Amino acid sequence: MIVCGGAGFIGSAFTRLVKDPVVIDKLTYAGDKKRIPGVKLHKLDICSDISRIVKNHDILANFAAETHVDNSIKDPTPFLTTNVLGVHNLLSICIKYNILYIHISTDEVYGEILEGKAKEDWKLNPGNPYSASKAAGEMLVKSYIRTYGLRSIIIRPCNNYGPYQNEEKFIPYTIKNGANIYGDGTQIREWLYVDDCAKGIFTIIKKGKVGEVYNLGSEYLNSNINIASMIGTDIRFVKDRPGHDRRYAMDSSKIRGLGWYPKVPFNEGLYKTIDFFLTFNKN
Repeated sequence: MIVCGGAGFIGSAFTRLVKDPVVIDKLTYAGDKKRIPGVKLHKLDICSDISRIVKNHDILANFAAETHVDNSIKDPTPFLTTNVLGVHNLLSICIKYNILYIHISTDEVYGEILEGKAKEDWKLNPGNPYSASKAAGEMLVKSYIRTYGLRSIIIRPCNNYGPYQNEEKFIPYTIKNGANIYGDGTQIREWLYVDDCAKGIFTIIKKGKVGEVYNLGSEYLNSNINIASMIGTDIRFVKDRPGHDRRYAMDSSKIRGLGWYPKVPFNEGLYKTIDFFLTFNKN
């Protein structure tokens, strides 16, 4: 299996589950080869010609992406480049060599869900440049399935957290620096421990149906201000960001039908994450 973005946060957790993976990663600020010791890694951009590495493999799982909403608001260009043009490049290669393409998307493509839970067949309604770029990537995948017969599965995970997450993200940033709470802090997110997410993706690859979309969520929802309070840190209220989605929530019954359930309760996962970053700071 080829794992693109395999040195990133979720990608590395998945890579550690795979037997003899080959990782392609640009190693931007969000990638770290220390997360995957002993794994064969090629430092390459998914926008480049990686055919010689990929062509003799059966499956390509694409975790490579620009993912931080605040960064996308400041400059959308890298998000469009990686999340759209990079995906286009991978799809073209997978078509040429008949490789199963696993596309890792995000729950944010649904936009804010003020009531209920989004199902896989809901209309996509992205609300910021990051989620719009991910939705655009998905549309390319779906068009390649229909037009060129691409074999593919699309997976939409919710917010991940856990050890080794980049420190720009909400939970590690709050642990290390205190919380910058946008607006009143009542924005709701769905939280999934990263190892559970990786196992869910692995389950979908093994048992899921080609051509389908799968939500991958914990169904544990909580607000940003409550999470900050659970961490027990200083809280600073700052001006809300433009276009801030109020709530994300997904119906993950489809993957439950494959036998996958999250194993790590949020309190346990948060404790592991806090312990990691406090210990990491000492080293």
